[in-house]
This record gives sequence, C-alpha cells and structure tokens, in this order.
Amino acid sequence: MAPKDLDKLIEKYLEGTCSKEERAFIDSLYSNLGSNQDLHSDPRFEERITAAEKNILHRLQQGVVAAREGSRRKAILVWTYTGIAASLILAVSVALYFLPAQNAGLSRRQAATQSFSSIENTSATDKRVILPDGSIVEMSPASRIRFPNDANMRSRELYLEGEAYFDVAHDPDRPFYVYAGDIVTKVVGTSFTVTAIGRDPKVTVSVKTGKVTVYSKKAQHKKTVLVSRQEAVYNRETEVVATHAVSQEILNKQKQKFVEMHFEEAAVPEVLAELTKTYDIDIVFNRDALSGCVLTSSFLEEGLYDRIDVICTAIGATYKIDAARIVIESNGCNIKPKQQ
Repeated sequence: MAPKDLDKLIEKYLEGTCSKEERAFIDSLYSNLGSNQDLHSDPRFEERITAAEKNILHRLQQGVVAAREGSRRKAILVWTYTGIAASLILAVSVALYFLPAQNAGLSRRQAATQSFSSIENTSATDKRVILPDGSIVEMSPASRIRFPNDANMRSRELYLEGEAYFDVAHDPDRPFYVYAGDIVTKVVGTSFTVTAIGRDPKVTVSVKTGKVTVYSKKAQHKKTVLVSRQEAVYNRETEVVATHAVSQEILNKQKQKFVEMHFEEAAVPEVLAELTKTYDIDIVFNRDALSGCVLTSSFLEEGLYDRIDVICTAIGATYKIDAARIVIESNGCNIKPKQQ
C-alpha cells in the first residue's frame, strides 16, 4: 500500500467514514504494531519513514479530530507522538516494508515469520553463514542470529545472541546493523567481532578492519566510533561504554579465522577460484575476459571483501553483490587499443 493511499485511509478512519473492513484493517495494524517495543526502540525509525509518512504524523499531531456522531454522542480522538499517532505512523512504515501489498491485513508476527531466517549454532565449532547481501558471519558455538531474507531492503540488519565474527560486504548506500542486547553496531563494510553472551552484563565489539559506530539503544546520542584494533565494552548494568585497544587474545582469535594466501604472477581466474573454495561463496566472472590478468600479492589477515578490493584495484575491475554472489565486472586485461 502506497503512503498516499494509507494516508487517505487514516483520514477516513479519523472522520469515521471508512468501511467496516477498512476500520478493521487500521485496528489490526494498531493492535499488532502499536505496542511493539522492538520497533519503538528501533534507532533507525526516522530513516525508515518517508516524507509522505512524516506528513501523516505531522497531521495527526496537530490536535483534536472529531469522530462521526453516532448514538447521540461525539467521540474526540487526541493523537500524540507517544500515543496512537506514533503507533499508526509506525504501522505505515511497517506496512510499506514488511506487509505484502496483496495481503496487507497480515499481522506483523505473520509477516516476520515469512521474511526472517533464524540460525543457531548447536555444534562445538564455528559455523559459517552467508547472508543474503553476501556478508559472512562466523558464528561461535551456542550462538544465534536472526536476519531478513530480503537482500534489497534499504538497510541490512541482524540480531545476535552469543558471539559472531562479521565480514560485511561493502555497500555505502545501505548500512549494516548488528543488534546485540542493548548495543547497536553500525557499519558500511568491515570486519569485526560482537560478543553478547546470555546474561553477561558486558557486550563487546572488537574491530579487525575498517570503522564501526557503536551506541546503546538507551542513549543513541552517545555514539562511539571504533577503528581497526579498537574495541568498545558496554556494561548493561551501569550503561557505560569503555573504549580501549583490542586484547592480544581477541586478535589471536580473530587471526584464526583468516587463511593466508600467497600469489606470484598467478592467473586471476585461479585466484578467484581459490577464494570461492576458501570462503564457500559464489564469485561470478567472465573467464575469457580475465584470462590475461595476473596477480602478485599476499593476503594475511584481510577479510574476503578486502581481498576482492585488492584484486579489482589491481586489474581495473569492479564488483557488486547479487543474490549473495560476488559478480566481478571487467573489460579484461589484454584489450588492444582501437585503430584510429
């Protein structure tokens, strides 16, 4: 349902002119979404709603709307941001992002069941998961993650219980969010570890490469920026964030997740084949176009996407993520100049 259509429906609802089915739909949205704390505490709520939706919220905040007179009495509905207005504008956002147009009456719980995946590592060793956007998650034992199945969402998000190492696919237009306890970690593309185990009062974010932003849901204005080899430790009891250098123990643990690779005048198709085998992710490329490309490089503690960046820069290629696959785009390395 488009914002303008839902705006008109809300207006009819407030005026008391909507049909029984339309009123039931709005009531259903309010009932299922209005009191949902997860969405109310979503730090990206403002990013989710469009200008049209904000206009709806603004109109609802203006004051008092008279309902239709019925049975010799008039109902006066007062809308405030913290009350039903917030719930309805929240319903707008969720309806646009999670409810299929042909089944807009579904509850959020039904929609979430259809659009999210939940994975738990019940083994004694790390478990590797490739997300829909191509990002890699190395789950420690007894950990659980939950994430949307749609790789085309405006932002990428994942909920973590336990510990996991992330190698996030670069996408400056779509930030990647990890929710762990009360802590939110926002990145564009980098590698880092998040630890939030059970009722342990501490949540730790340790950065391997790149840069991340860390903040608490309870104090979103207090944001901490971490760079390579820095970590933030959030104490859930005191709500204090401490920043310091990553311990050698964590660095050693992260290092174990890397496979050293050394290439000397190696054909790029063979290099990409080696990466495919090591990371168990599909890398699509034109073998004929890259047959004349060679690479001399050593990879030690770089993540997959750092390695892809190095390769693409070396041969003048680019890449994109398509359906959890890395697609290399190149005109080749042995193109002869055109005759004048």
